Amino acid sequence: SLCCLLALAVLCLRSLIYSQEIGSQGHPQNLKCVTHDLDKMICTWDFSNKGRHGQNDVCYTTNDLPPPVCFKTKEKWVEIPVPEGSSTVTITTNSISGTPFATKGFEIHKTDISFVPLTPRILSLTPDFSTSTLILKWSDNGSVFPYGLDAFWQIQILRKEAMEKVTQVTYYSKLTHEDNILSWNWTSDMPLECTSHYVKIRCYVNVTQFVGPKDWSDWSPVEEVPGKDTEPNESGVFPQDTVVAVGSNVTICCVHKEGQQIQRMTYGPEIYPMIRLSSRSSAIRVLNASASDASGTNAVCRLSEDEMDGTVLFVGYAPDIPQNLSCETSNFLLIKCTWKPGRLSGLYGKRGTKYSLFERISGKNVSCEVSEINREHVCGFPVLADQKTYDFILSVSNPIGQTESSLLLDLTQRVHPKAPEKLTVSENSSTSIWLRWFVNGSFAEIRLLCQIEIRSGLSELKMHNVSMPGGRFSTYTAQLNNLHPYTKYQFRVRCSAADHFWRWSNWSRIEEHTTLEAPPSRGPDIWRERSPSGKSLKIFWKPLSLSEANGKIVSHEVSCYLRETPLEYKEVTEPSNSTEIRLGKNDCVITVVAKNHAGLSPPSRITSVELPS
Repeated sequence: SLCCLLALAVLCLRSLIYSQEIGSQGHPQNLKCVTHDLDKMICTWDFSNKGRHGQNDVCYTTNDLPPPVCFKTKEKWVEIPVPEGSSTVTITTNSISGTPFATKGFEIHKTDISFVPLTPRILSLTPDFSTSTLILKWSDNGSVFPYGLDAFWQIQILRKEAMEKVTQVTYYSKLTHEDNILSWNWTSDMPLECTSHYVKIRCYVNVTQFVGPKDWSDWSPVEEVPGKDTEPNESGVFPQDTVVAVGSNVTICCVHKEGQQIQRMTYGPEIYPMIRLSSRSSAIRVLNASASDASGTNAVCRLSEDEMDGTVLFVGYAPDIPQNLSCETSNFLLIKCTWKPGRLSGLYGKRGTKYSLFERISGKNVSCEVSEINREHVCGFPVLADQKTYDFILSVSNPIGQTESSLLLDLTQRVHPKAPEKLTVSENSSTSIWLRWFVNGSFAEIRLLCQIEIRSGLSELKMHNVSMPGGRFSTYTAQLNNLHPYTKYQFRVRCSAADHFWRWSNWSRIEEHTTLEAPPSRGPDIWRERSPSGKSLKIFWKPLSLSEANGKIVSHEVSCYLRETPLEYKEVTEPSNSTEIRLGKNDCVITVVAKNHAGLSPPSRITSVELPS
């Protein structure tokens, strides 16, 4: 009947559809498993035919988990645990209508599982245009791995629109079972403004206990730092007014606006061949740059005869290690440190060398105001209460580099007083004086040794040392004895620390002083001449020397005695050196005494009687 024929047709149609599903549905094959974290693995497969299929029934068992775990999926992959030993994965393919068609089991051993770390993710790529440096930060995803694994990161730098590879470096880190942010800096040999720069990274984790294949991760998405040549209204010559070291190779680029053309680029007086970077950017390469003068060296980009752009390059040296660093105090209020800078940097003004003095015991730091052109540099540091030992670090830096020098000292052993002031002389006697002087400083905790220089026309230079307790901004005194009367002296003083000699101060100013007079030390040499008549006697005397006169001789007293009885007395004033005595019928003893403002000399004697020949 008609109903029977229709039923038979439907049955045949269903059989046909089923047979087509069976024919188009392939068997599961090529199972591959990859783990990214050593805990879970992703297993993928394909089919022998590329026809349509329905859901897949997936079951897996492991040695340590005998009961099978099953689930359904429409995908051709599944995430399951990494087995301790081996695992069996059974995949049943269903038709679109849900009818099971093909089942295949796969035996997975640990050696079959590949380890590929997750694709790294760059957190930031920050340009520092002033130093042409790229600062890269990324997460190491360390929380998914055991502690202490070695990780290697390949970092690739690319440049220009064509993404030409500039360099590739390998960075090492150790995973700590925490997500850490890693950082890496790269300085370009070309200003970042010149053209676009790109960075991408990938990772390799050295899991030594993992027995399966290990491979690098996929490359991360590229991060870009666009150049000025990608910005429509930007132009200029780069780097802008920068500082580089003598001997550097420097790339200088000119970015111009659309429609402009570069005619030539010069550095100093020379024209350089140009390197094309993009339609709006070209560069020159200066090799082994020599030191510039104080105003720098000009780099010029000539766009037309009346249009140009440019920059200035300052080429100098990194600071030299400070030489002969020495620190001392003149007053226990301030420590003065001096040094020689060594080779000059050739950089001046805001680009010049900066100095700072750091004291490690106290943690105090001071900046030093010094001039590059002075051959000896000076920096002051305050004396700190209750601190004798100082551990100094002199730090030196300029835009090219930095260095330092250090010095450890006991301040009581580095005392260099200032020159004594207000030197005065007061009389004590004809052979003794008092000297007084002032030393500016607080020396209460040490003893001072002061040296007095004594000069006179009568004797050689003499030195007299005197030690005394130090004081706070005090006046010091010393007595000098055994001086010569009526002598012009010159005195000056210098001082140092007594117990730990370091350096003498400068000399004080010279103070002149003439000592008081004293009576002449002896009588003059005398002689006589008798007159032809024999009734008178002429007496002569020789002037005393300065050292014998002990003052200014004002007169000579001449006396004639007969048995202690004075017969005649004369006072002969200077400059006469003779006088006449009338004898009459008597002979007498004649005395001559030299006289100054302080008194009389011992008498010199001679008789009037002729001695027998």
